[in-house]
Amino acid sequence: MAADRHTRNIMWMMAFVSVLATAVALTSEPPKEPVPTMEQRESLPYDSDVVDGIHLPTGLRALKNYELAIQHCTACHSTDLIFSSKLSQKDWLETIRWMQQKQNLWDLGKDEAPLIAYLATAYGRDTTQGRRRNLEIAESDWYVLEE
Repeated sequence: MAADRHTRNIMWMMAFVSVLATAVALTSEPPKEPVPTMEQRESLPYDSDVVDGIHLPTGLRALKNYELAIQHCTACHSTDLIFSSKLSQKDWLETIRWMQQKQNLWDLGKDEAPLIAYLATAYGRDTTQGRRRNLEIAESDWYVLEE
């Protein structure tokens, strides 16, 4: 009888340790690499990471002023948001204004105009995709429907 109680206590203890170990494993996060500061990012050798016109760490097109997108955009969000936003220069400006009003984006100062120019050039509207060309219809192809 005492041996059964002892065995049962050991089993409960093992079950408790197992649940505790699982809980610790589920709540533990892998160590994160420290996020580089703005000053550290500015000193990164961007050109050494460019292959075939793509900045490999970010995936951005390495056109003129792409470093501004790294400094101002990737500090808060991934470049996937840039890739999926095919916006005109006016729409990029409106998006930046919205982020400044709603998302606490800082004043871009002298970087704003070149950043918008970069975004519109590298990730602007692609007028060659998404919509077919208008049909060419000759005047003689029109007719009046009769009832």
